[in-house]
Amino acid sequence: MTLISWSQEKTRILFILDASNSMNAKWGRQTRIQSAKELLALTVDSLKGTPNLEIALRVYGHQSPITPTFQDCDDTKLEVPFGPNNFAKVKNFIKFVEPKGTTPIARSLEASADDFPDANARNVIILITDGLEACDDFPCEAARKLKAKGINVTPFVVGLGIELKYLNDFNCIGRVYEASSVESFRKVMKSVISD
Repeated sequence: MTLISWSQEKTRILFILDASNSMNAKWGRQTRIQSAKELLALTVDSLKGTPNLEIALRVYGHQSPITPTFQDCDDTKLEVPFGPNNFAKVKNFIKFVEPKGTTPIARSLEASADDFPDANARNVIILITDGLEACDDFPCEAARKLKAKGINVTPFVVGLGIELKYLNDFNCIGRVYEASSVESFRKVMKSVISD
């Protein structure tokens, strides 16, 4: 059974996964990254076989370790581009990703505009993060640039353990879902996908 039932229009979902150092923090019985990986893998499985759907994966914070004197704000990369039946590729990549760097949310959003082949689809970004922008850019500005490029993108922000007062910082990007526990994260992902 799939979680979505969209019409014949093509849908593209770009998952942006936070693999910054803070994702190593404990969340419930395991780390935030372990929870995010498990739930993302389950979500990808549930989407298999959905007609007119393509997915892709961008990851940030996974290439350059953060140090007391350096953070790599360009550490964002499209790891699995859009394509038919690339669900296994996405699952395989997230299995081995290790969080180590900083949190360039704005640059990841900005770069994601070029991840979508065209605007002739329902283009959706699902950003899975536990933190705030750590670089010198502003996610709201990046969100405006996406719209200005004529790319029909609806970013959903799923926050793992973000303090509620910080969620307002993401409201300009798109609909914000707060996941305060593993169970609520599961419900949030289901709700985002089926929206």
